[in-house]
Amino acid sequence: MSIEKLIEDLINLEGGYVNHPADKGGPTKYGITLKTLSDFRGNDLEDSDVKLLSKSAAATIYKQVYYLAPGIDGLPDLVQAVTFDMAVNMGPVAAVKLLQRVIHKLGTPVSVDGHIGPRTRQSAVIACNVYKDDVLRSICLCRKDFTGIWLIRTQVNRFF
Repeated sequence: MSIEKLIEDLINLEGGYVNHPADKGGPTKYGITLKTLSDFRGNDLEDSDVKLLSKSAAATIYKQVYYLAPGIDGLPDLVQAVTFDMAVNMGPVAAVKLLQRVIHKLGTPVSVDGHIGPRTRQSAVIACNVYKDDVLRSICLCRKDFTGIWLIRTQVNRFF
């Protein structure tokens, strides 16, 4: 599945503008919070800026902040969708650390530093080639332990 399709599905799932008092994220549209939008644009914004956020602007933020910036695009296709989904839900650094822990535990040594560099990419390729779908199963189980989320919004829920 392409990143564009993953983002489109995510935006449709997240829906339009909300500002529920019980939600710590505050004003949110298409899953993009006021803080994320302010950080992305590099200045302080207001609720009205979130209300005016377009789907295409949200898609750009998802692609830049949660896919390209952390280097998820350099990972094997097998783990891109799940790593992207985790980056959106738990932050890119935590998502990459979880991926690195799984890869390391499967026997492909890699530092757990939250950054995707040449060694992480190489180790991910090796793990995916050797362990195939077990990499995804392990990521999902580790994520469940980390967040309590069992099924995720990507294609990997076919395993459970």
